[in-house]
Amino acid sequence: MDLLTPSNTEDYTIVSIPELGVYAQGIPYLKYLLAESHYATILSRHESCQVRVPPAERFAIHKLLVSQLRVGRGAKVDKDLDQAKILIAALGELHHGALTDAMQALPVSRRSKVKKSLISLQTVLESKHPQSWEECIQVVEEW
Repeated sequence: MDLLTPSNTEDYTIVSIPELGVYAQGIPYLKYLLAESHYATILSRHESCQVRVPPAERFAIHKLLVSQLRVGRGAKVDKDLDQAKILIAALGELHHGALTDAMQALPVSRRSKVKKSLISLQTVLESKHPQSWEECIQVVEEW
């Protein structure tokens, strides 16, 4: 299990958590990702613990955002965009409006990065998941 904490920059940094005597992975925009989270329980043979889990729509938008922050990490960018694409396709068809809410909650200063990532997925989403694409592009046009 990884311990995550908000990053003060747009970099993935290692952050000391002296209160716990550990280090955590700093994640850019983690506060946005977890702003509407809920708790879930992770079980193992030995113990269980509660963790915060983001809603799928915020996870998808966060993936679009962080894909723009990863300079020189092509495989990781591709993975971020693939994960976002799958979630956007499903959410647009199964939970209409969820993507709209998550996109509208995005900080204004980060919207251009999300738009750039979203446009890179246009061909696939527009042809195979038109309802999902329409929901996303409608929000982008309102920005």
